[in-house]
Formats: sequence, C-alpha cells, structure tokens
Amino acid sequence: MSQQAFSTISCLPWHITESYTRFFDIASLLCIRRTCRRIRHSVDSAVHKKGGNKMRKGNVKLSTFSPTFVKSWVNNLKLNSTVTDMDFVELARCSSLRSVDMSRCVQSSIGDAGITYLSKSESLTSLNMQACSQDSIGDVGIIALSKLKSLTTLNMRWCIQSSIGNAGLTSLSKLESLTSLDITGCNQRSISNAGIIALSKSKSLTSLNMSWCNQDSIGDSGIIALSKLESLRSLDMSCCDQSSISNAGLTALSNSESLTSLNMSWCNQVSISNAGIIALSTSPSLTSLNMSRCSQRSISDVGVSALSQLESLTYLDMSFCDQFSIGEEVFQALARNTSLQVIR
Repeated sequence: MSQQAFSTISCLPWHITESYTRFFDIASLLCIRRTCRRIRHSVDSAVHKKGGNKMRKGNVKLSTFSPTFVKSWVNNLKLNSTVTDMDFVELARCSSLRSVDMSRCVQSSIGDAGITYLSKSESLTSLNMQACSQDSIGDVGIIALSKLKSLTTLNMRWCIQSSIGNAGLTSLSKLESLTSLDITGCNQRSISNAGIIALSKSKSLTSLNMSWCNQDSIGDSGIIALSKLESLRSLDMSCCDQSSISNAGLTALSNSESLTSLNMSWCNQVSISNAGIIALSTSPSLTSLNMSRCSQRSISDVGVSALSQLESLTYLDMSFCDQFSIGEEVFQALARNTSLQVIR
C-alpha cells in the first residue's frame, strides 16, 4: 500500500476508518498505525481482533506475523504441534506476553532449548505445558523457567515421558510469584520426596496438584514438609495409591493452619486408617475433604464420625467407599454438623 493511500485514509472521518479496517491484513494495519496517529485507536482494535482470532484458533505459525506484531501485540498464545524451538526465539522478545498454552504441542519437537528461550519473556504469568510428554523436556528447561519472576501458574500435567525431576522442582521453589503448580502424572521415575520437600520451601505456593504421582518414593516425609508450607491452601494427592503416605502424613496436614482443601480420593493402597481421619478432624482450617473411592477396610465409624466435629468442614465426599464399615448413626452425626453443606 502506498504512502498516498495512507494519507487518504488519515483524512477520513473516524467512523469511516473504523469500518474500513476490516479490509486490511495485519501487516497493512501495522503500517497504517505507524503513519496515522489520529486513527490509532481504530487500528489497535482491528489488529487485536484479527491477530487474536488467529491465536485463539490455535493455528499459529509465528513466522506469518510481523516481528512488530509478535513483540507488541501478543498477550495470550495457544500453540500447536507445528511449533519448534526456534519459534520461541522471536516469542521471547514479546514484551506483552502473559499466557502461553502448549497443551496442543503433543507431537511437536519442543525441547529444553525452546523452554529456555521462553524463559526470557519477563512478562509471562501463566504457562500450560500439559501433555508435553517429549523426553527432550527436562530439568534444564524447568530450571530456566525459574528466572520468570512474574510466573504465577505452571501446568506440567501428564508430562509423562519428560525427564523433569527433583532438580526442576527445587528450582521452581525459588519462584516468588508462583501460586499454582500442577505436576499430575509427571515422571514417576525422577520425582521423589526430595523434590516435594524442596517445593515446601516456596514462599508463595497456594495450590499443588500431585495426583497420580503414585510411586513409593513419595511418602510421609514429603507430606510432612508440605504441611509446614504456610501459604498452601489446596493439596491434591489423589490416585497416589502406590505411595508410602500413611497416618503420619495426615496427622502433619491436620496441623496446617492454611490448608482448606484436601483430595485423597483413589488412595486405595496407602496405609491410612481411623487414626489418620481422626487427626484430620482436628484441622483448624479444612473446609473440603475428598475421600471418594478410598476402599480401606481400616476406616470405620470411629474415624468418619470424628469428622462431624470438624466445624470448618463444608464439603465431604465419601462416594464409592464400599469397604468403609459405616453405620446410619454416623450419617446422623454428620447431619448435625451445621457447617457441612455437601455430603456425598
């Protein structure tokens, strides 16, 4: 488009230029923006709309966008399997980037190099790496992410084939802004109590999902350390039925003054009995407890009835606990707990 055309556009009334912007591609709009300050608002709106729609569809090829657009206009980015490590070189320069979703990159060739490039994006607050199970992603990339001072949410759910281990978790504990971490089903060979203990040193973590981390290398020592994490509000350790978590771990959690939600569903093989449930009944803050499908015969009326004394409890899930030997009088006791709103 010629300079004369830009000048003509700048002379038009704003409501006309507003309607004309839909006929230009992003590259032309960015040129117009640089030459016509008077209609910058109209151009800004059009660029966000055109660029944002392409981003949301997930059909992203970063090379199709001008460097100016990538650097100044991308806020939330959803990537697909065509993305490679080199695409992150340009992405790292994006000063406006807030959120990156890599959950569709299951078959991509992204590795530690790409994650390291991404770690240079200082504005990033949320990163979703769900199901990025490439073995080329490991502690090197995660350690690089520990440089992201603004990162608040990190989802590494089902990164099964990755080589993320204790060293990576140790580095994440140094992130002062990280509030939510999901390591569901992560590498069961490399994460142990040492990694969980390292996370307990975080100063900001409020939510930790470690479900399906069911190796026996995670046990009471890790849970006891987490109980001392003053910021922790929610802990999901569901499906950790091969772990060595026992009553000692639950007793430690009962002393946490910040923990409000505990999910221990599907923990069928762990050594939990009435003693652990009774300990939880003394929690000063617990509002939600999920014990669904916990089929231990060692939990009976004695343990469950103690939960009726937990004044802060509002939600209790005991669905499909077929092996619990619970009588009708226990449910009557629970019903007398006026704070308990949902019983399943």
